Amino acid sequence: MRERVLIVEDNKALAKLIAKKMDANVDMDVVVAHSYAEAINAIEDNDDFFIALLDLNLPDAPDGEIVDYVLSKNILAIILTGSVDENLKKIFTQKNIVDYVLKDSLDGINYIFDTINRLCRNRSYKVMIVEPSMSVRNQLKEILNSQLYKVFTAAHGEEALNYLNDNPDIKLILTAYNMPVIDGFELMRQIRQTKNKNHLGLIAVASSDNDIAAKFLKNGANDFISIPFSKEEIIYRVDSNLKAMQDEINIELYKKYDPLTKLFNRRYFFNYIKNLAEQKAEFSIAIVDIDGLRDINAKFGFDLCDRVITHVASTLKSELKKMVVSRLSGGEFGVVLNNISFDDSIKIMAQIRSKVASLVVASEISPTISVGVCSFDTSLKFDQAIIKGYMALQKAKINGKNRVEIL
Repeated sequence: MRERVLIVEDNKALAKLIAKKMDANVDMDVVVAHSYAEAINAIEDNDDFFIALLDLNLPDAPDGEIVDYVLSKNILAIILTGSVDENLKKIFTQKNIVDYVLKDSLDGINYIFDTINRLCRNRSYKVMIVEPSMSVRNQLKEILNSQLYKVFTAAHGEEALNYLNDNPDIKLILTAYNMPVIDGFELMRQIRQTKNKNHLGLIAVASSDNDIAAKFLKNGANDFISIPFSKEEIIYRVDSNLKAMQDEINIELYKKYDPLTKLFNRRYFFNYIKNLAEQKAEFSIAIVDIDGLRDINAKFGFDLCDRVITHVASTLKSELKKMVVSRLSGGEFGVVLNNISFDDSIKIMAQIRSKVASLVVASEISPTISVGVCSFDTSLKFDQAIIKGYMALQKAKINGKNRVEIL
């Protein structure tokens, strides 16, 4: 069952626009109410909403009553507003509001969708607060909980390290500087011995006196937040740091993996074969190509063509779990079959050819593959072995496609 979004906005044209764009940008069902009474009816009918977008000034609730009602039902809330004043900031700071959005521009409306998608992602992130002051710790925890992070709290560095040992997938730490047992700087120093800034982020939250900020930033902190801080600053600094960390990880992944199929990429395939060849290892290479992919693209379009590629890639990956499988280009894949005989390599690729031939994509496309298999021996250079694999593939194409040939 899909999650749901409630839009409460008395401007019907605006509500319709947001709902229409919501369908295109967020994978959730949308319910629209134009008044406080309609919103109550929608929630009483089924209060299983992920989030609500709330106009503060409704005809039958002009003083923001809708906010307290929605929060009382444990539904996340984003405020829709035409302007930002001190009263709005007070509501945002004092109540468990996710965010507020200016609804007078398309940028503001698009920000709504970014926020909802961000909240969905946040549910997978573990964040730890390390702070000796209970009041500050609770303040930070409330802010991060409003953004759906899984939040851990520790009173000092030693406790934080224990939590980290039990939860190695914690993604970000907000730490104070002055703490008993182990202070924030020593905590950072110990963490950085095993985890870099892209795999575990650390934001120091402290007074910026005596060059403390520079000390943290020069020695491994991702960011520094000065006390006193605002709710908005915490939200956006945490989010921007997590985004930056993920961007760096994605860059590293794209050096090694194909973004469409999540298989290894062409560069990795060639380097892997080169390393095996330098070790004088014996192995087999299979070059696989989807038959008639250009015709499939011309007839059905790019999206279905990509689905054919990903279906074939998934079959290769599931059937060759212990082997290196790479996407070389388009519908072309490379497989390294090591630690098995050449005869077994041929049998495995023949079985995979048969499985692919039984696939049906989008109810109307039945892809097939041609496969060329060759063995590598120490008399060959690695690039010669790859050329040999392509020659075997060409042989399969000439002999009718949807077959396995060897060389």
